[in-house]
Amino acid sequence: MDAFDGSTEMAKVSSENTGQTTRVMTFESLDLPTASYDGIWAMASLLHVLPEDLPGVLVKLGQALKPNGVLLATFKEGVDVRVDDKTGRRFTDVNAQTLQTWMSEIEGFQTVGIDHQVGADFEHRQTYWFTLTLRRVPEQTPELKSSGVPKKRTP
Repeated sequence: MDAFDGSTEMAKVSSENTGQTTRVMTFESLDLPTASYDGIWAMASLLHVLPEDLPGVLVKLGQALKPNGVLLATFKEGVDVRVDDKTGRRFTDVNAQTLQTWMSEIEGFQTVGIDHQVGADFEHRQTYWFTLTLRRVPEQTPELKSSGVPKKRTP
């Protein structure tokens, strides 16, 4: 098992709680070995990546999966990028259409499921979530489709 977090403080807490080194690394600077993981669990973590960067990040994660490897990622339900007033943390909220659009921009994955459920956030408030489950297609390397490369948003 490997673990990483974009926050030095969270990586320290993770290392202390698991007894294993948690690397400091962001999804945008992702550097993982190719075809090395049976599964990747990204619970409430990819939601901090900007929407225009997410298809590329999903590709990098997919390339790190072994053939038939599974990626599970969760996102809060919504329609845009927002910043939490209390914490200053950025969130990319999604709906099913957003997830389907991202997957249409990528080849090399089979979408196993896009599930919607009720859960809670860190303050125990009711929150709606999407879970995206993908499987790496054995004969393909995940990559962005040339016609579907997402455009950077301009401010």
